[in-house]
Amino acid sequence: MPAFTDIALLSGLLREAPETLVDEKEQEDVSPYLLETILPMLVNGNYPRLRDIDFEQFELYDPPELVGYMEKRDRRESQLRQLNQALCETVPACVKERTFL
Repeated sequence: MPAFTDIALLSGLLREAPETLVDEKEQEDVSPYLLETILPMLVNGNYPRLRDIDFEQFELYDPPELVGYMEKRDRRESQLRQLNQALCETVPACVKERTFL
């Protein structure tokens, strides 16, 4: 069964949608120190030494929240890639218009 996508409606809805980052809400729950200092180091493959970490900047429960945030972000990225792949593989087809006289 072919799927129908109304491009005009979709583009109108995208124009009306507010331009906010999806991660803004998720980032509120994560310690800014971990998010801005520790996470970039880990992403680049650098592992901080214990003496380099400021333990006063975050609570004991913050590291698991950072891991949860990263897992959600990875899942969301995977879902977007799958959606993008599905849209790229969709073959465009014209739909005949019905006219009533």
